[in-house]
Amino acid sequence: MTRRRALLLTGVALSAAGALSVVMPRRIEAPEATRMAKAMQAQFLQRAGEPSARFAPAERAIWADGWEFRWRYLPCADVASLRVWISHDGRQARYVELPDCLPGPGRGTPGVTA
Repeated sequence: MTRRRALLLTGVALSAAGALSVVMPRRIEAPEATRMAKAMQAQFLQRAGEPSARFAPAERAIWADGWEFRWRYLPCADVASLRVWISHDGRQARYVELPDCLPGPGRGTPGVTA
């Protein structure tokens, strides 16, 4: 095999591997999703100035499109929690719910009126 042919075959193999990595969906495992969710929780706690003691241990739900992590906010655990959603491929992560003990109208429970 000539050097030119070897380089050509190597280039084709690398291109095929790159194309497969784009086409084939990547799926992260539960420990990686948990690590990402905990990092988002830590980021929220730091920004909000909330102590972690105000949140219950994490609850995890697996959905068809990703993982949902929920930490109930202990001062009003029946209505408020911090929820984080992580996609199965790990490319999308977002806050789904932020803790609010007095959600306003249109948020599932009526707001408090004076």
